[in-house]
Amino acid sequence: VESIVATYASGEPEILRRDFYNSLRAAFTESEVSEQLRANDLAQLSVETVSDRHLLVWGQLENPDEF
Repeated sequence: VESIVATYASGEPEILRRDFYNSLRAAFTESEVSEQLRANDLAQLSVETVSDRHLLVWGQLENPDEF
């Protein structure tokens, strides 16, 4: 987390660096998101890490009218 903050926010004010740090610490991991999808009958959706700060959830719902 500290290296990501240093890479992307080193020139920002302390309050923004702290908020970014806290946001990264609170973020879900790819496996946590996958588990949440499985637990909510959404296992047909895929989770992919697309950067050191972003996840992509994609796919097609079997019965989109239910949501």
